[in-house]
Amino acid sequence: MTSQAHVLTHPLRRLTIAAFFPALILSTVDASLSGPVRIAGFSGIFISAIVSTFLLCFKRRNSAKGHGGLKVSILLFVYDTLSAAGLLTFLVFTWIYLGSWWREAGRAVLTAYASVPYILVFCIHAYLALLTLIDFIDRPRHCPHCECDLYSRTPDAVPGFSHAQVSRGVYSSLHGVDHQAVERPSVDSDADEDARLLGDEESRVGLVQNIVPVPIGGSGKDEIKVEVV
Repeated sequence: MTSQAHVLTHPLRRLTIAAFFPALILSTVDASLSGPVRIAGFSGIFISAIVSTFLLCFKRRNSAKGHGGLKVSILLFVYDTLSAAGLLTFLVFTWIYLGSWWREAGRAVLTAYASVPYILVFCIHAYLALLTLIDFIDRPRHCPHCECDLYSRTPDAVPGFSHAQVSRGVYSSLHGVDHQAVERPSVDSDADEDARLLGDEESRVGLVQNIVPVPIGGSGKDEIKVEVV
């Protein structure tokens, strides 16, 4: 499974920075011959180089700290997907206009060469977006220790509070698979035991209440008689 930190500072992001300089030169020359509209697609290369530089600096400054987890992964996926979609749109329109320049061979060749950095950066962003998507798919859904679902939620018992849905089977050992699972104590059996003890206590109280003194002849002494109901 690809890690989120690996996608964040992937070595291919350095290529997006390196592609900025030839794209700047070729796009400037192409725009001087084809019009300023051609330079509009250069904004995608520029943004890609700026963001890649920021991410590489972020790696150096936060090498000892954890990354933003799931939120950062989602942002990376959205950024790479939008960048790839924008560059692909620009390339499609470039190829459409390129077909109308078949009589001007030199101009068409220049535009084709100017499109190479855009194709390279498009492939990089599409590949990194695919890596992030695979990371989402392969993310574990169950805790390896308590065997509970990490993503499912039960209906809120109190508004504003959510409770994780924990499996109601057995408690799993945290020390490994060799240890036996400990059975969860049954609440119903505890209630039955309490009811039985309470019933025995009431029976004993009933026996005590049925102990009455019975006089014996004229000796003035009483004999204790126990009546059991």
